[in-house]
Amino acid sequence: MSHSSGYKSTFETEGFISDYVEEHRHDLKKIYHKEFDILRKTNRLLQEIISSLDPNNSKLEKISNILGVRFCQSLQSSIILISYGVNSDSYSIIRNMQECYLALACAIKDEEFFIKIANDDRVKFSNSMIKHIENSSHLKEIYEGVQDKMTEINSRVQNQLKSLNTKKRTDAGTFHDFTQDEWQSDTVYLNYRFISNTHCHISENSLSNHISESGSGIVWRSIRKNEIYSAVKYIVDTSVIFGNRLDELFFNKKYAEQLKSQMDFLYGHLNKIGYLVHKNELSKHI
Repeated sequence: MSHSSGYKSTFETEGFISDYVEEHRHDLKKIYHKEFDILRKTNRLLQEIISSLDPNNSKLEKISNILGVRFCQSLQSSIILISYGVNSDSYSIIRNMQECYLALACAIKDEEFFIKIANDDRVKFSNSMIKHIENSSHLKEIYEGVQDKMTEINSRVQNQLKSLNTKKRTDAGTFHDFTQDEWQSDTVYLNYRFISNTHCHISENSLSNHISESGSGIVWRSIRKNEIYSAVKYIVDTSVIFGNRLDELFFNKKYAEQLKSQMDFLYGHLNKIGYLVHKNELSKHI
């Protein structure tokens, strides 16, 4: 990425796409080599499990395969972003992984319900987009040239709306509501909500990450040590839960020991460096 003149951009001039960050990626991965090692091993294991699914076996296996591919791509994207030291956007991608798991849990519990709300959501989304354009004088002018096509689509959508019988949306909240009696969904959704507010949404908690420690300035900053540990834990936790559900459903627990070893290694490491403490020792650290 260096310029032909030999000039190398700094973090102050080009942020996370600067030559400085590109050159120091290796330093970050060296410092946190154990964390990146567990992430890569987790990714390889999840990709193997998901690649072993056969979408021709059943509707549920096809849905699981699609969600699994989305899950793995988000897993890989989050690892890439962490390796560049990116903070909030690493967590935004982790949220995609968590939502994929919640969708999977919903489909496993009742695949027909999942298919129904997915189809209904598609129709309602089309209707909302058309209404948005119709109710905006600015947008109506932009789409004026395709009004005949819009009218045709709207007519079809209005007919489809008549057959809908659910107000549910395909989102994390809906999936959790439907599966909240399962400890995995409850845990994943709690984590989803926490990182949404503290890292992803335009919230006070999230925006305060860009205020300097003195409180007098606004800062561009990379991911901090504890945020790396946190992100790695969220990634591995969600990956092992996702993998276990697929393993139990389709592979007769073929991958159970490998998934457990990933979790054991990570938790042992995070406990050793003092990031995690046992629940019985928690009162000493508060």
